[in-house]
Amino acid sequence: MKKASILIVEDEYIVARDIAARVERQGYRVAEIVASGEDAVTQAGVTRPDLVLMDIKLSGPMDGVEAAEKIRASHDIPVVYLTAFADERTLERAKVTDAFGYLLKPFEERELHITIEMALYKHDVERRMRDNERWLATTLRSIGDGVVSTDADGRVTFMNPVAESLTGWPAHAAVGLGVDTVLRRTPGKDSLIARDGRLCPIEETTAPLRDERGSVVGSVIVFRDVTERNRLEEQLRHSQKMESIGTLASGIAHDFNNILNGVLGFAGQLKKYSADPEKVARYTQTIEQSANRGAELCSQILSFARKSSREQVPTDVGAVVSEVVNVCRETFPRTIGLSFSCDQGLFPVLGDRGELYQVLLNLCVNARDAVVARHPDGGGNVRIEARNSRVDTGLPPGSRLRPGDACIDLRVSDNGTGMSAEVREKIFDPFFTTKSRGQGTGLGMAMVYSIVQNHGGVLSLETEEGVGTTFRITFPVSEKPIEAARPAAAAELHGMRAAGNNELILIVDDESTMLDLAKELLQEQGYSVITAINGREGIEALRRAPASVRLVLLDLMMPEMDGVVALREMRKIRPDIRALFCTGYMPEDVRHRLPQEEHGNILQKPFDPARLFSMVQSRLNAGGPVAGGFALSSDRATGHAG
Repeated sequence: MKKASILIVEDEYIVARDIAARVERQGYRVAEIVASGEDAVTQAGVTRPDLVLMDIKLSGPMDGVEAAEKIRASHDIPVVYLTAFADERTLERAKVTDAFGYLLKPFEERELHITIEMALYKHDVERRMRDNERWLATTLRSIGDGVVSTDADGRVTFMNPVAESLTGWPAHAAVGLGVDTVLRRTPGKDSLIARDGRLCPIEETTAPLRDERGSVVGSVIVFRDVTERNRLEEQLRHSQKMESIGTLASGIAHDFNNILNGVLGFAGQLKKYSADPEKVARYTQTIEQSANRGAELCSQILSFARKSSREQVPTDVGAVVSEVVNVCRETFPRTIGLSFSCDQGLFPVLGDRGELYQVLLNLCVNARDAVVARHPDGGGNVRIEARNSRVDTGLPPGSRLRPGDACIDLRVSDNGTGMSAEVREKIFDPFFTTKSRGQGTGLGMAMVYSIVQNHGGVLSLETEEGVGTTFRITFPVSEKPIEAARPAAAAELHGMRAAGNNELILIVDDESTMLDLAKELLQEQGYSVITAINGREGIEALRRAPASVRLVLLDLMMPEMDGVVALREMRKIRPDIRALFCTGYMPEDVRHRLPQEEHGNILQKPFDPARLFSMVQSRLNAGGPVAGGFALSSDRATGHAG
């Protein structure tokens, strides 16, 4: 083991030689003996001793305290003072130099040994601590995250350069300030407000700093700039969105092109064979079927996009389930076992009966197809269950439902083919289908998912390939009771066409085809008709004959002035004028602006002529004054095609 070397600084030669002898007897090596402060500083640099034994009172211009101060500052060598006496001022100066020990002359040899060992040990510990602190500081300055430490009172004690850059605060100015002054966040705490007001999106973690007893003495906050990550995530989302839009557009284009091909093709055939009644009947039937397919596709797309104009009311789910079960019993192959279980007195659900019917029927048809594929000769089963229940845990984020809420639990189970992991992952994607071309649009399950979400419900599934699948829907319960059904018009109940009596009807629609069709249909039924191509023309038409017009048939979605605004202006001319709205879809903002009493007076495009006639007659026959008024914030409406 290497012997520690010691520089002896003593201006009395005999004393110096005595100390040197003692030091050597204890196993240390004497680096040099010098008699002045100046020589001590010089030899400390030359010999690099491990320790300096320094007499405080030295002859010459530099005493031991000054020499020790220079040696510590220049070479970081520990100093032990030797003194027989010293005045108060000298002792105060000696304290400032952070001496590693004091020996009062005369001293025992053992006392000298202990003091030297303690000084060497203390200096070694301090050196290692400084090295560790230096490495730690270097690490904190080098890492890419911002680091801020605080004391127990929340005052900043340290900041690394990244933290300085992100906050705009230099460390020397931030130390001692409250952490909330230096690290200002936006209300959501997802962005940092820099000293100059810049906003920087961050991700941060905070941990307590504890001492050796486990007591919290402060905290350390680590945060990073996530601007680039957010940009890349947004880029990825945009890419995925464009891919989805491309898939959606290509799927819609494919299906509509097929539909239009049938319409255009057989319309051309009609021109050629108009004299052949049999062919005319067949061609027109095919055109109608193609148009109905197009209407159904539009309905599915709107449901998928949550643009349905249907109103949600307290609905008897049990009645919907019974209806679907009856359809399944009539249409399913006899080889499929169909079982049905429903609680008595099911809670009502706030929803649209037609959409709920679509959801359940779609799931049942999918179950039927899966069962037939696995059990073509029989042995397949489909089970439908409807229960009053309470919400359990494991709901997705954003759900209206909370654990313990009352709910309706609907399940459709089958022992069909089940799904692979790949199919399960894509089952709710638009235009994804496992069926053969022409047997499905690929919108069915996407529509189911969208309708369930639009009703505040949760859709989940359990499936195992080769075993079967269970779809489970949890719907929130309506707080309002189910209202009694409104009696339908007699013509609607009996499927009869209602005849007109020359009543004057004003039709307002920006689509000339729709104007011509509605005009011709209504005139055939004995009504008088005047038309307008937009809302302003419709208002002027009513102004010219205010007392004669019995009913206004209004397109809801028109450019410049929509149907809601147009009707409001018309009722300034004729307060009791009745209206029937017609639309392909109704956005939420239009629904909110439409008076509540008009929500039931909407004819959905495309419409069946019989439906048009029955609703027109129903509005004409309605008794009593027109209820309600308008509370609109704008005379203008966004332009949409009706």
